Amino acid sequence: MQEGTVRRTSGNLHQEDAQLRARKKRIKDLQEENEFLKKASAFFAKKLK
Repeated sequence: MQEGTVRRTSGNLHQEDAQLRARKKRIKDLQEENEFLKKASAFFAKKLK
């Protein structure tokens, strides 16, 4: 199955598909937070020097 495709049974998402979507969203959110924290730590490290 390709990414972005949805399996349907009687018009309802499989529970696994909903879980996968939630996990992918969580990964994206964590990656964004990680990028922010990297920038913030670089900023503060610069100020200490």
